[in-house]
Amino acid sequence: MLAEGEEKVNAACIVTESERAQCQVGAGSKSALCYKYVLWIDGITVPFINFPAREINCKLVYYGPGLGGKTANLQWIYDHTVQNNKGKMISLATETDRTLFFDFLPLDLGTVRGFKTRFHLYTVPGQVFYEASRKLILKGADGVVFVADSQAERMDANLETLDNLQEHLKEHNLAFASIPYVSAICRISSPSRS
Repeated sequence: MLAEGEEKVNAACIVTESERAQCQVGAGSKSALCYKYVLWIDGITVPFINFPAREINCKLVYYGPGLGGKTANLQWIYDHTVQNNKGKMISLATETDRTLFFDFLPLDLGTVRGFKTRFHLYTVPGQVFYEASRKLILKGADGVVFVADSQAERMDANLETLDNLQEHLKEHNLAFASIPYVSAICRISSPSRS
């Protein structure tokens, strides 16, 4: 019975193919209990929980305009994280260091009630013509870091990318108002960027 003021929340278990494979590999069994819940009442996500492996996996996506500092953020985290707590950083970039598909950095950040916490940090390509990649990488995100460019002349690009983020979240049945997010403004010290 529900207390006064409480609502019944319908939750649907959704597990992507890659998460299902990870769960099966981690557990060594096809009958493993792994969950990724989306609470449809508000489009709120709960991290992927692999009970047999006792792991909680959170996917955080760095989203923002091109050359705004997404990859630089991941590189800084990688450089300042203890070796035992991080995996290999993968960066698929063009010859001019522009992100082609994504950057990926796995982090292990201790335990919560006996569950190992793992964060998977991704960046999306900032260039508009990689919109399909942006949308794909955002799928299954548990949180977003919006990295804005600090230059005044890039304000339109920041706003356009923020609108794009909100559209893609809607397409994944997530609401910008309810998904955990952080806004970061990157300041790059160089003669052309003040």
